Amino acid sequence: MKSKGSFVQGNVIKVYRDIIKVNRSHPYRIKYKYTYKGKEYIKKSTVLFWDKPIYNENSLIGVFVNDFGWSTINI
Repeated sequence: MKSKGSFVQGNVIKVYRDIIKVNRSHPYRIKYKYTYKGKEYIKKSTVLFWDKPIYNENSLIGVFVNDFGWSTINI
């Protein structure tokens, strides 16, 4: 995705603990939004964070996007 996708700026909507439980712990996820080709997308990170990320609401993050609307965040 990073090699063939486009890079856009996104905003963090919220950082939250997921309901998924792994090894008696609930990891963190990041919900974010970005605009690509005139359309706004709201996604959540596929990466699970064991420590609380340093990002807050409205923090700017980098997002790699492909033409299918799939995305990944650049942490």
